[in-house]
Amino acid sequence: MTRPSEGPLPAVVRSGETSPRRRIGLAAYGAVCYAASLASLAVVIGWLGGPIPFPVRLDEGSDTARPATFVWNTAIMIGFALYHSFFARTSLKQRLRPWIGRNLERATYNLVSAVLLILLCLLWEPVPTRLWELTSPAIAQGAAVAHVVLWIVHLTSIVLMNHNDFFGLRQVGLAMRGEAYRPLPPISRAYYLGTRLTLVVSLILIPWAAPVMTVGRLHFAVFMTGYIVLGAWLSNRDRGDVATLPDQTAAGAARVSPSRRPAAPGPIGGPSR
Repeated sequence: MTRPSEGPLPAVVRSGETSPRRRIGLAAYGAVCYAASLASLAVVIGWLGGPIPFPVRLDEGSDTARPATFVWNTAIMIGFALYHSFFARTSLKQRLRPWIGRNLERATYNLVSAVLLILLCLLWEPVPTRLWELTSPAIAQGAAVAHVVLWIVHLTSIVLMNHNDFFGLRQVGLAMRGEAYRPLPPISRAYYLGTRLTLVVSLILIPWAAPVMTVGRLHFAVFMTGYIVLGAWLSNRDRGDVATLPDQTAAGAARVSPSRRPAAPGPIGGPSR
């Protein structure tokens, strides 16, 4: 099988030779993409009020509640959503493969997604007007704990889906060895639906789990809820090369080790091939 082209990326990445220089270039590119993905996760966790410190917060800042503010915030969310959804579609990825080889498309997709997500957090105009607040200290603390637990569930879902494949590390490894792209073994439908449902539901609930609901947070939560639901529906229709087996013929598929479980398309830190 002919190895797919790695496309017009840095020259050391483009080379068709499996030389040490090319392998180092591919390793560096994969590391940059992976680091950017982790950085964007850390940024959005802190931005939404999680335990990771970040100087910019969704609910903090001067009140800029003007029509232009809502238009701007909606526009940057739409921009992120359009890229995150359209560039996860198999038809578009096939068009881009002459320039970005299949072994690098996932890492590249994650890199651009990470940059856009960080920009969304930095460019967001806060609207900190409070709509409601949990006045009971115990209930407010419970909401804060739930927020952290939901992030743990979300990140655990990524690991169960296959951490290396989700972040493109497996595919970059194939490119470093000069091997053509190959999908991972099929999994059971029950395992596929279980991991994806956990990923999607946790991501939907994260922005809602807060002791204080501001106008800006509500705007973000409502938009992202709709986008994630739509994105999950599109991803389930377009699974790419994620293969599932009937549950009765895949009794052991759900017990495949995490290093062999494939990832699927989806929203924000979620499943997007």
